[in-house]
Amino acid sequence: MYTRMTHGEDLCEVVQTMAAKYKMSEGGLYRDWTNRGDWGDWVIVEPTEEFVVQDYLQEMHEIEKNLWHIALYATLPDGEPDHKTRKDALAKLADIKLRKLEANQTLGRVHREPVKLQVQEHIDNLFEAIKAASGNDKKVQEKLIDALLIYERASQN
Repeated sequence: MYTRMTHGEDLCEVVQTMAAKYKMSEGGLYRDWTNRGDWGDWVIVEPTEEFVVQDYLQEMHEIEKNLWHIALYATLPDGEPDHKTRKDALAKLADIKLRKLEANQTLGRVHREPVKLQVQEHIDNLFEAIKAASGNDKKVQEKLIDALLIYERASQN
């Protein structure tokens, strides 16, 4: 409960979710939250830097999963692939990978300086190369992009 509240969630939503999940009364949870000054110091320990970074990495992992879904499956209302949205998702994925590297450096797991990439520029160059290789044939472009996305996703597993 404390962790969810410190992440900015609404008390009412937290209480409702916890009451349903753990089969507890909402009133008891509100009372516990109100009285946390009596027991909080025994339970709540100030998070360490490692805990904060680990929490951040876990959140980034969840965001990555959602971005991969967008990168692989985003479509326009007519059912055609939405290449701009897919490209933007790939750019965000590349940025997250760099940020995860930096977070792992904070934990001392990686001791090298990260390679700073001009992510958007590289992705734009990739898409320009795909256009050039396809002779501006949209169907060929889509197949090349889909193949690259599938290959990249498979290499992540």
